[in-house]
Amino acid sequence: MKYKGFTLEPRPSNFPDAGTGLFIKGKCKAGQLVSIYPGLIYKPGMPLFFQSYSNAYIIRRSDGFSVDGKYFGLSKFMFRSTALKNNASPDSFVDTTWLSSLYRMKKAKTPFDHFSNRSPLNLGQMINCGPVEAVQNVTYYEYTLPGDFPSDLRTYFPNIYYNEDDLSFPDQNFPSGLKTILLISTRDLQDEELLSDYNFIAV
Repeated sequence: MKYKGFTLEPRPSNFPDAGTGLFIKGKCKAGQLVSIYPGLIYKPGMPLFFQSYSNAYIIRRSDGFSVDGKYFGLSKFMFRSTALKNNASPDSFVDTTWLSSLYRMKKAKTPFDHFSNRSPLNLGQMINCGPVEAVQNVTYYEYTLPGDFPSDLRTYFPNIYYNEDDLSFPDQNFPSGLKTILLISTRDLQDEELLSDYNFIAV
């Protein structure tokens, strides 16, 4: 599935012992949206002990909100159960397809299936932190999705708040909006591995 002239493909990283990385196939300009960091959003102060155990996929915004992008184990269960709790169909107001497509790739050790994903951008947690000798080519950017964002477009976003009455969707009882994390290109990109800096988030 192509977005703005490029596709994203998870596959083995170019760097030793880095596991799976995320690659762009095609071109994009500097300053362009490249990917969205998916996962369950936790309010500041919420306990994350069990979810954070052996979990390198949790990323924290400057305002204290955390996004858990892990696509297997307890994190996967909590994301899907929260989506179901908020609506009879988990895919009706939040994209959950990224969970299944990445899990199948991991479990069956098969190439990533682009066509099983509702949105081609919801793979931001697969981007590796570049080693010292490499220069990052994408940066994290904090973005708050407005509470009145159209529901027919909201279904393409891969984020949902942990099931709290004051933050649940689709009631739209969170006037502050949905606290997401985007990944933006820092330069023109073409057919290469995406690299970020885990210690820096633009606001």
